[in-house]
Amino acid sequence: MKQPPDLGIFGAGSWGTALAIAWSRAGHRVALWGRTPEKMLALAATRRHPRLGEVELPATLHPVVDPEAALAARLWISVLPTQASPTVWKDLLTRTRHRPELLLHSSKGILAEGHRCLSEALEPLLRLPVGVLSGPTFADEVSQGLPSAIVLALPDSVSDQRALELQHHLATER
Repeated sequence: MKQPPDLGIFGAGSWGTALAIAWSRAGHRVALWGRTPEKMLALAATRRHPRLGEVELPATLHPVVDPEAALAARLWISVLPTQASPTVWKDLLTRTRHRPELLLHSSKGILAEGHRCLSEALEPLLRLPVGVLSGPTFADEVSQGLPSAIVLALPDSVSDQRALELQHHLATER
């Protein structure tokens, strides 16, 4: 990728990959990073996620082994497993000085340690506002381009104007 990506997605499971596919189809340059280099190399070579059937990755979606490409993005989206997220993000932060204006996460569940929401743990760690993407969606349907709805919830530190801009930026026709 010659230019920094629009979106850096961290977590290349079926949900992270489905979001990356949808946003790539909408015209975003996306760097998709996963924790297992072998899986990322296979994803880059086959251009298909094993749990998403025959859906091919768009040309603007770049699976990456080195997280630095995703860390250079204008917006970070974390789709890592909830329990692993704080540890993975501590390591990722050692690899970059760049910080976007905020991070969005779309991981389900509550942290076992401290019984906190992930955004409550990541915000002080990252020193960034942390928003949440959630909704009644399924990875295979999103990757196929079927209609779905997802909610963007942002902390009070993000202005209403910026929230509307992000909503428009991340919305797709599907």
